[in-house]
Amino acid sequence: MGKQSLKFRTDVAMMGKMGYDIRINNFTGQELEFSKNAVKTYSEISDVIWKGDLYRLISPYDQNRAVLMYVNDAQSRAVLFNYHMNLRKKDNFSKVLLEGLNPSKSYRVREINLLPGTSSTLPDNNKILSGAYLMEAGINIAPGKLQSLTSNIIEITETPI
Repeated sequence: MGKQSLKFRTDVAMMGKMGYDIRINNFTGQELEFSKNAVKTYSEISDVIWKGDLYRLISPYDQNRAVLMYVNDAQSRAVLFNYHMNLRKKDNFSKVLLEGLNPSKSYRVREINLLPGTSSTLPDNNKILSGAYLMEAGINIAPGKLQSLTSNIIEITETPI
């Protein structure tokens, strides 16, 4: 409930069973395209969410954001959810240290579920990084100017070098 954006509501719904109550009658063309793409994206990542191990990386009780990550049993695929809550001017977020990955594997980091016509602003988007680096140095998933009630989803997939 509330005035959250369609992107934020969709990203929250994708963390579970992808159910949300919305009326599509008044959608713009971009919103309709985004929703159709989100359903396709969810079908591609749902196995990791349903069957993977959940890691609560950052609690919304500790910071004005929540970061959660699901990792499959083979440690070959993960999905990270980042939600900015009601931010204050002083909020400045550090890198997020990932968990549950294999330190000796290489992973491609890619932001998914973007609005049509937009691109990722994440510095590590589409880069290949080692599991050790992702878990020890972390990644910046809050670049630039932060805004309340915004979110992003990052897919992390094992990639041979």
